[in-house]
Amino acid sequence: MKIFNELTEIKNSCLGLGFFDGLHLGHRALIQKLIVNADKYNSKSVIITFKASPAEKFFSEVKYINTLEERENIISSLGVDYMIELDFNEKLMSLSAEDYLKNVLIKYFDPNYIISGFNHTFGFKKQGNCDFLRGNESIYGYEFESLSPVRSDGEVVSSSLVKDALSKGNIKKATNLLGSYFKIGGEVIKGNQIGRTIGFPTANIEYPETKVVVPFGVYKVKVEYAGI
Repeated sequence: MKIFNELTEIKNSCLGLGFFDGLHLGHRALIQKLIVNADKYNSKSVIITFKASPAEKFFSEVKYINTLEERENIISSLGVDYMIELDFNEKLMSLSAEDYLKNVLIKYFDPNYIISGFNHTFGFKKQGNCDFLRGNESIYGYEFESLSPVRSDGEVVSSSLVKDALSKGNIKKATNLLGSYFKIGGEVIKGNQIGRTIGFPTANIEYPETKVVVPFGVYKVKVEYAGI
């Protein structure tokens, strides 16, 4: 997968829109449909997202399920061709829904197909939504699809639901929602070396500041070191 940090022309493409924190079951279903339709239209699959959550512009602290690097790696493993990571800056924030569609999505990507989540919004004051994209299909010549809610145990799968499960220590639920394990990565650091005194030597990892915090406790984990 090729990653671009600015708008880059990739004509005749199929677009997936969203932020994709967690790459949960809903995100995976969306990406699967994106790839299927890219094959259908003989096009490249393109994810258009942001380096950081737009919520950072409105809230003092935002916690993530994935780091940016983790999101990149997971999306790449799912078979996407390109990923466009934009800065959610003042210029982009001020664009109307019409300007964003015409001067970003159409101008740079000339898409055959666009897919987003059912609650996706964009443009100044969230003027753009699924109805807006659907209403412009015939004008710009693309097919639009909004992904219906994906449910798990009767609940709509979302990044917020995953974060809530993690923050409450319900790792099993979070794993089911994600379709994979929640990961924490980082450099091993020196701790108080208490574990070795009771027969359980440990490896300490500094918890990433941007990650959603799980409760203090003992967890069963799988460890990956140097790709093994």
